[in-house]
Amino acid sequence: MATCSQHNCQLQNYKNFDKCILHCPKTTDYQDAKLDGSLVLFYNALLEETINQVSTNNTISAVEKLKGFLMGKNQDFYKEKQLKNRLITLAGIHFPERRSDYFDYEQFLGKIGKIHFIKCEYYLNTLELKESYVLFDECKFNEDWSVYDNKVLENASGSSYLRCIFEQEVEVRYWSDSESEENQKKNKIVVFENDLFANCIFNGSILLEKTIFEGQVFKFAKGMEPNFQSKIDKIEILGCTFNSRFIFNNYDVKKFTCHNSIFKEKFEFKGREINFFEILNTDFLKVADLFGNRFINFIMEKCNFEDVAVFGNCKFGEENNKESDSKKSDITTFKFIVFLDFVNLSNSIFFNGLDIETVSFKENANFLKTKINPKNTSRDTFRIVKNIFDKVGNYIEANTFYQFEMKSYLKELFDEKKYLKMLIPLLDWIVSDFGQSYLRPILGIILVGVLHCLIQLGFENNSLYKIFTPLNSFFSYSTHLLNNFAKNILPLSKFLKDGMEFLSLLFYIFYSSLFWQIIRVFKRHTKR
Repeated sequence: MATCSQHNCQLQNYKNFDKCILHCPKTTDYQDAKLDGSLVLFYNALLEETINQVSTNNTISAVEKLKGFLMGKNQDFYKEKQLKNRLITLAGIHFPERRSDYFDYEQFLGKIGKIHFIKCEYYLNTLELKESYVLFDECKFNEDWSVYDNKVLENASGSSYLRCIFEQEVEVRYWSDSESEENQKKNKIVVFENDLFANCIFNGSILLEKTIFEGQVFKFAKGMEPNFQSKIDKIEILGCTFNSRFIFNNYDVKKFTCHNSIFKEKFEFKGREINFFEILNTDFLKVADLFGNRFINFIMEKCNFEDVAVFGNCKFGEENNKESDSKKSDITTFKFIVFLDFVNLSNSIFFNGLDIETVSFKENANFLKTKINPKNTSRDTFRIVKNIFDKVGNYIEANTFYQFEMKSYLKELFDEKKYLKMLIPLLDWIVSDFGQSYLRPILGIILVGVLHCLIQLGFENNSLYKIFTPLNSFFSYSTHLLNNFAKNILPLSKFLKDGMEFLSLLFYIFYSSLFWQIIRVFKRHTKR
């Protein structure tokens, strides 16, 4: 019978596979494996492989004693102490589902001090090797995987999982094989002392729940894979504390949510694309660097930033999406956020609008070259940005956001049907676009001048009374009264044209207003 094709394996092939019972693919059905005898064959083969690697005495009696100790049939404190210093290497083995019964291979693996899994595959949900130093090296996990806080076998990355592939969901939270799911979720907090994942690929989602991380969750060993990039469907962080840096630069994520957590060291998530990004009730005690990200949907609420926060060169929302742009629910929201240090939002684009009405800026914020779609953006948001520019003396940019603020105010008055209050803001918009357009008042002066000239020529040629002769007597009486009124305005009376004093007064007001608008516009564009 042919032997296993796995390197350095002398066991016979299992059934129709070209590999032995250890290295061949396994079924995910525990009962099928138990009934067809593959589970007991795997158990015995793995036990024998373990004995071969740890045994220092190959006599029959010594091997039998060691086997009995590993299977839990007898106690031997000397062997227990001795095995704590032993290292076994398990390469290319496919581990079937296990349960707490006679065929539970975790029971004897847990007595080995150091275990190095190389390119193994797992069809189970966890290995709880409490007392062993473990390294999963280039392994593949085919089922949902619950990470246990194993001690880490010394390696260059310092992580428990090195270049591994996770096909389904990964959970990092309090876990116990002997407790019910409901009991495990009752305020159970677990502490992970070591780094977890280095250059790993996640084809499913990740859940980090009620965990204190002393080491880094994600690491990237540039020496091994300098251009490592990957994608994650979803990462969910619930009630966690991170005492080391949280660096997440090498993953594109469809959905990132973080609730009720604390980042005590640097949070870095740069240059990635995220479909849905939500952070609620979370504190950042050190630098939070989200530079250059592309957020489709962004929500941040009840968060504190005690150090520098960087959102520079980011894009928020969907570009050129009319349907999304019309939805107020898609607006980028910073709600009840406290920034205790500098905030950088320069060169960012908010395609669907921005809401920072309830944000508290204790230090300066940088909105330089930031583009905000006025659609769905409130007047208070524009007012806050305007005041920030005013505070640092950037009056030209402040005036731009004043323009947006007043347009939003005009829309508010229209929606509330306060038409009388709309009059002055509306005129300001028509004449100079709230002090931003110098062409409008210049064009206004030209038009008013032409009209003034035509009326004056008509008056001098006595043509005005030929427009509608039946009302000449009414016009004559009305103009007489209005002209007498205009003559009594003493400072201007000497500048008024005889016979058309009231019209002259109106044109002086128009000219003065338009010239003032031109001065206002030039001043706003050149103020230092």
